[in-house]
Amino acid sequence: LISKWKWLGIKQYANNSISPAKLFIRNSLAASAFSLEEEFEVYDDFVSAQGHLFSREYEEAISLYNDILKRAPNHYQSIQNIGVAYMMQNQPEKAIPYFEKSHNLHPTDTLCIANLAHANYKMGNIEKSKEYIIELEKRLDKPTLRDLIRILTVLIDIKEYHFARKLIEKSEYESPQIVFFSGVLYALEKEYSQAKARFKMLSPISSRADK
Repeated sequence: LISKWKWLGIKQYANNSISPAKLFIRNSLAASAFSLEEEFEVYDDFVSAQGHLFSREYEEAISLYNDILKRAPNHYQSIQNIGVAYMMQNQPEKAIPYFEKSHNLHPTDTLCIANLAHANYKMGNIEKSKEYIIELEKRLDKPTLRDLIRILTVLIDIKEYHFARKLIEKSEYESPQIVFFSGVLYALEKEYSQAKARFKMLSPISSRADK
């Protein structure tokens, strides 16, 4: 048991996801009377599903997420990630119902709100997309670096450049990814000298990050 908790702690640290892990266990308990061993097995499946998703093995990821939902029907991260898998296959019409269900289960999840804005934009539901952007602005406070990068990716794809710029200016993170996004935004706004300056900053920041 001790080794199991130590192993989980290492996973949480590596993924910078302490809060999602706690929420995962809470949702699992709400769905069923799991033993501790069963909770870890479900968490293992979730990590495996994430690996398939990041490797673009979408059918395998969706299958594992669905297996998790049979045991923990209200696990909103698995529901949301099925939507992400469909979005990555350019199927926003299939993604939206999963994002909506996940949003209903956990209305404060800013990643899900961003995903809803993204999927509706891709479907041509521009007004609906903007409603979710307004909701995102209200709820977004201090996202983790990982969440910020994901949200910036969505905002740039749906041409919400002003909002993306505001998030970067408020960010306390000094990382190559944030500098890169800043350069991309300047380039998209045709401020090429500013973009060039940001991209030139990447090498020294990357060197410090490696140390």
